[in-house]
Amino acid sequence: MRVALVLVALAAAAALAIPARSASTAPQLTSFSVSSVGRTTSRGLTLRVAGSIDCTKKAGFHVWLWITQTSTGALAHSLVPASLPPNPTQKQLTAYERNSTCTGASKSWVSKLKAEGTHPAAFAKGQARACAVITVSHSDRYLLRQSCSRVTVS
Repeated sequence: MRVALVLVALAAAAALAIPARSASTAPQLTSFSVSSVGRTTSRGLTLRVAGSIDCTKKAGFHVWLWITQTSTGALAHSLVPASLPPNPTQKQLTAYERNSTCTGASKSWVSKLKAEGTHPAAFAKGQARACAVITVSHSDRYLLRQSCSRVTVS
């Protein structure tokens, strides 16, 4: 009986010595915006898109971005930050981590998008629609948001 009590006491002491796992807080997405959309060539097949994101400090983020223009039938999409190549270098890994980590304040991003399709339609100057799916992750918690807005292609 004493042995059993000693084992229970040792087990209880060991359990108390293990720090409790703290519950991580859910990441926050304070703001996301697309601030400019510009054609990089006169043919209108490539766009340069810029914007900003504000999310929980040290959280990781990814943005899947689509630009559509119904007047021309043009469609382009991109991932922010851009995907890593196979077998990335340490320099590429460091840049990727820097570009996909929130600072806790507004952080600028830029992406290059190419028109899609077998015979891609070109973007013209004028109205278009930017839609994004944003994921923000911190520890073991995730946040998923969708956003669409009217933009002007210049």
